[in-house]
This record gives sequence, structure tokens and C-alpha cells, in this order.
Amino acid sequence: MAVTLNTPISWENPSADDRRMLDGLQPNILKGHVREVLNVLFLRFDQAAKGKAFLKALATGT
Repeated sequence: MAVTLNTPISWENPSADDRRMLDGLQPNILKGHVREVLNVLFLRFDQAAKGKAFLKALATGT
């Protein structure tokens, strides 16, 4: 099964390989630290260096 991770996967119309991979995913297998709600934010940075600089500034408050 060849899955490329450098392009978005279509959830509604995935390729055969992507469908097999998606069907095999087991999300949320760990208990969320006894929380009833889990909020997750996914970010994508097209320029790695700028993304790292942004996250570093965000984490350090600078």
C-alpha cells in the first residue's frame, strides 16, 4: 500500500490505497486524560523555517 503524505487525502473520494489506509486507522485509542472533551488544532506550514519561528515565538511569548 503506497500512501503519499505530501498531498491532502480526499475523505469523500480517496484512491484505493488511501481508502485501505483510512479504513485501517484506529483514532482516539488513548483516554484523553479523563477529559470528556478534547479539542485538537492541526496546523500546516508551507515554509518550515517560518513555521518553526512562529511556534517558538508563540511558546516563549516573544
